[in-house]
Amino acid sequence: MTNKRVQLVTEPEKINHTLGLLKADSQIDIEFAFFSNERIKGRVVGAQAGKYFLLALPKTVFRTQESMLVEGQTVVVRSIIEGNTGACVAFKVRIQSVSRAPYYLLFIDFPKKLEMINLRKQARLSTHLPASLSVQQANSEQHSQLLTGTIHDISVSGCRFKTDSQPKALHHLDRLIELAISLDASTVPLKIKAKVSNSNAGRNGVLSLGIEFLSEQMSPKINQQLAQLLQYPMLPQAS
Repeated sequence: MTNKRVQLVTEPEKINHTLGLLKADSQIDIEFAFFSNERIKGRVVGAQAGKYFLLALPKTVFRTQESMLVEGQTVVVRSIIEGNTGACVAFKVRIQSVSRAPYYLLFIDFPKKLEMINLRKQARLSTHLPASLSVQQANSEQHSQLLTGTIHDISVSGCRFKTDSQPKALHHLDRLIELAISLDASTVPLKIKAKVSNSNAGRNGVLSLGIEFLSEQMSPKINQQLAQLLQYPMLPQAS
């Protein structure tokens, strides 16, 4: 059965637009096509449409995987597009060239086709709402306030939370949390039970968390407040 959430993109304009959503410093996963167990991590530097895609790799990768980082090697590149899109993008290309000085860079072909896998059932709304996040203590219903940040996109089932802090406790996926969203200064924050579904620590010190709301623990009142929030036309927009 065909997965309706997987979309094959072949039109050059759509490919350019899709890859343009991968911001500089976005984390990527590189799989060597003929070495199924070999994968490395890198970050997006930039691209020239139709010509090349440029990636930065850690120095350690060149020491351990140097024999596979050669011109003509086929690789599969994957990355997550955040924001409203909420999709995993993947494409297979060849390595064009490898640079070791002054930085460790990998030039790969610009893809002629790619796959997008939608990760969300509902579209998310871009916003810039202040929020605080607390982690549930072990063997307890109590939560300890951990950090503050902003909601960058939100739907009825989850959101993307970003903060300048990077506590180790939140790098554990499925960690139970409570999210308090500040709607305005005159109202009580909207508190939602949730869990961390994915995390990505950027080089700029910003921790980005994918958060899944626990619908079974949400009261009818919370569900109603969340629905009203998503319909509100004047939400602060993410910059």
